[in-house]
Amino acid sequence: MGFRIGIDVGGTFTDFLLMGPGGRSAAHKELSTPADPSLAVMSGLGALAEGEAMPLARFLDGVECIVHGTTVTTNAVLTGGTARTGLITTRGFRDALQMRRGIREKMYDNRYHPPAPIVPRWLRLPATERVAADGALVTALDGGDVERAAARFLAEGVEAVAVCFLHAHANPRNERIAAEIVRRLMPRAYLSISSQVLPQVRFYERTSTTVLNAAVGPILARYLGNLTAKLSAARYRGALLVMQGERIAGIVTERDYARKIILMGRTSKETPVSDIMTSEVMYVRPDQTSDECMALMTENRIRHLPVVDHGKLIGLISIGDLVKDIISEQRFIIDQLEHYIRGER
Repeated sequence: MGFRIGIDVGGTFTDFLLMGPGGRSAAHKELSTPADPSLAVMSGLGALAEGEAMPLARFLDGVECIVHGTTVTTNAVLTGGTARTGLITTRGFRDALQMRRGIREKMYDNRYHPPAPIVPRWLRLPATERVAADGALVTALDGGDVERAAARFLAEGVEAVAVCFLHAHANPRNERIAAEIVRRLMPRAYLSISSQVLPQVRFYERTSTTVLNAAVGPILARYLGNLTAKLSAARYRGALLVMQGERIAGIVTERDYARKIILMGRTSKETPVSDIMTSEVMYVRPDQTSDECMALMTENRIRHLPVVDHGKLIGLISIGDLVKDIISEQRFIIDQLEHYIRGER
């Protein structure tokens, strides 16, 4: 058994826990580097290597996995450091983000003002389109509105774009067309569409979640890009598991790091809260067979997959484990057939 490392990147400190053979452990703390949190991570890994009397490359070669949690996006929201974001929404509804649901948290405080929306009004632009509550297409999307919005965003230095249309959870057609136009005209922008981020009823909740996802996307993407580049340069070849809330959100592979996230656990067929971390998401459903998982791992050259049960990481599964599972499944099927032939149902 090699080393396993837990890392928690906070706004002030970056904490490390090293688990070695035999269950021995060591803790370390570094001052965080908010401008580029990956610097503190690599500094801390260097300190752990020194504690093991090893050069960093040799130490990382013996690390099986790094479990990584961070409040980088939370801190960005709290400090107002999110990316400049634009919103394209159904004409007549661009103020829903600021109106919220009309609820005053302090009913009798006439001086109370709710937090300012992440996207200011001049970057919330309308598009002519309409989908009915049952998903029926009422008005096709006016692509010209989206093109004009993209041109405005480019002129204003927008880094991220959120697209949220009325009733898009019931029919995402117009949103997908708008997304294609934005990708074509703004290939460098981080894009979030509500029918993927939160395909549920309630327009304000869907809009605000999509906007927040877009606003923090470039922040986390830059950080993970810097981190995985530094780990690659240091010749780290183990698994990098990234925490999302109370669960493992995905594994960043050694081949393409931040480009692909393998998701397991309670996810739908389109679960792009984790799209915060990646522009290409590949999903593994809990009901997929061992054969399917092994094909996925072989095709993408992935050493391990995280196993999540009810939101908690319970281990890593390797191709060797899957082979054993497949053999066991085949033996079980053969036994059942033999029992059936013998009449032992």
